[in-house]
Amino acid sequence: MPSKKKIPDWFKKIPAEDKTFGGDPRDSATVKKCIPFLDSLTSGYMVCVPQDIAIAKTPDGGTKAYWGHTPPGQDLLFDLDRPSHRTQGMPVPAGYNNYVWRMITYPRIETPHGYSILVTHPFNRYDLPFLTMTGIIDTDMVHTRLGLNMWLRDDFEGIIEKGTPVAQILPFKREAWQHESLPPFDRKRELQENFKIRSVLNRSYMRNFWQKKTYD
Repeated sequence: MPSKKKIPDWFKKIPAEDKTFGGDPRDSATVKKCIPFLDSLTSGYMVCVPQDIAIAKTPDGGTKAYWGHTPPGQDLLFDLDRPSHRTQGMPVPAGYNNYVWRMITYPRIETPHGYSILVTHPFNRYDLPFLTMTGIIDTDMVHTRLGLNMWLRDDFEGIIEKGTPVAQILPFKREAWQHESLPPFDRKRELQENFKIRSVLNRSYMRNFWQKKTYD
């Protein structure tokens, strides 16, 4: 589904301003007013968990996953890394279990010719009890189901609820790029740019520069 439908509740509850910082909107504004941050939450599409998944610790110190319905011929979530070899030598993020889990998602994604997708952990969703690995897939060429690899947080035991976003997808057009190092602004250009940014005290970026992105 479009990412704009999965804005987290904690973001909705954050006030736009903290009045204790005085009357200057630039000082009192919170992340709620940061349009680049909001763009990260609402861009692209989310793949969401189709049913509750319970994560429980086993007596031997391991971890096991439980769910209600098993897709035909496959597990919903399974331990990919026992014994570990696929990710051997790859650093494990602090606070996460060494084992890599794999989820085969239901949707098949197909993009127009020349378009790929970036598949990654939902942007800025550090509240989630897992961390999904990032990959790029040429979905104009291959139309299989997504296989998501992820680490589970070491201290997590509970339920990953139905509808929880597990991966964010951004389609992009494949193009050849060549970078160029540009000279710094001269003093006049620098003053002009600074004035353009600072001439508006409230939501300067949104009013002067931001371009709307649409994902339906």
